[in-house]
Amino acid sequence: MSYRLSIASYLWSVFFGLLFWLLAALFIRFTGPTLFSEASPNRLLLLIASIPVTYLFFWTANRIADQHPDRAIQSLNIMAFVATILDGIALTWFGDLYGPTTEIRLFGAAWLLWGVGTGSIFALILSKKITIPNVHIDTKKYLILIGLGVGFWAIGVLFVNLLGEPLFLADGLAKVIPFLFSTPNAFICIVIGRWLTKLPTTVMVRLMLIMSTAAIVLDGFALSLYPSLYHGDLLAQQLGSAWILFTFGIGFLVADIWEGVEGRSAK
Repeated sequence: MSYRLSIASYLWSVFFGLLFWLLAALFIRFTGPTLFSEASPNRLLLLIASIPVTYLFFWTANRIADQHPDRAIQSLNIMAFVATILDGIALTWFGDLYGPTTEIRLFGAAWLLWGVGTGSIFALILSKKITIPNVHIDTKKYLILIGLGVGFWAIGVLFVNLLGEPLFLADGLAKVIPFLFSTPNAFICIVIGRWLTKLPTTVMVRLMLIMSTAAIVLDGFALSLYPSLYHGDLLAQQLGSAWILFTFGIGFLVADIWEGVEGRSAK
């Protein structure tokens, strides 16, 4: 049984990633003043309500693409990569797509992070039923990866806090600087996770999803309810969350390429 996607399934996953991004962006744009504002009492309820909606979206996407459970985790990884990369770029340079105010974009970004995180949980639950030859991710390894995800989340918070003003509030091309660090950051995180767990490179997607799920869920929750943890300035919070989204997207891509290259080398 192959655990990698066919070209057709890969394209389906890219399509649903685009669709997820578009629908989420439109939802934020048209409900922003009501749901995505600091004065809104519904932000916590929105996070809770989005769990079954996200589950339904990814379940439907997998059904339409006719994905078997053994390939659902890679499919979700591709969808998440497409959506988070687009969100990170759009929230940084085309913020008006999401709404007219920084506040709407910030809480929209938090909701997007939460949505990707809950979708990742769905994929990981499915993957628990799958047995991959010579690979066993036991409870200890899960806890190590979750702990790393929490640690990387804390580092991201500090990064936005300490460098938010010189980097995220800069003008022109200076805004690109944080994004240049996204690929090495993602690669280092995956290398550390693999080194501590001794997992083979054939499960890099799952390794990345476990770590990122812990971090993304925390980012979504904290940015929704406690955005001042990241920075005192709303614009720095918005652009910091955009950078976080983009970096996760790069991480999903790096994991997929790495696992795919190793899979082809093993044949």
